[in-house]
Amino acid sequence: MEFASQGLCSACQHGKFKKSSFHSKVTSAVKEPLSLLHMDLFGPVNVMSVPKKRYCLVIVDEFSRYTWVYFEHAKSEVALQIINHVKKVENESSVKVRVLRTDNGTEFRNSIVRGFL
Repeated sequence: MEFASQGLCSACQHGKFKKSSFHSKVTSAVKEPLSLLHMDLFGPVNVMSVPKKRYCLVIVDEFSRYTWVYFEHAKSEVALQIINHVKKVENESSVKVRVLRTDNGTEFRNSIVRGFL
């Protein structure tokens, strides 16, 4: 039996399409410092920090890309660290933090943080 190619079916043809790459924004929508803070927590890590802490909270200001790094012993300490950080930067700069963006991890979605916000 002999098979003849009649071209690609629609599913195969669609799979061959090249996806256009994501183009980053030329200008940011954020116009002032502390308008948007990105936060993420990672850990536990196998190699502890010098003060023997296993978790690391990273906070980045969208406007300036200034980054703060806090080391924690446990996830339960993160909520209080976020509250202390927000109060500290608001007092130092007299500008209010407007938006906190996270990955919706449980360390960010709890009653302590929700009550503060």
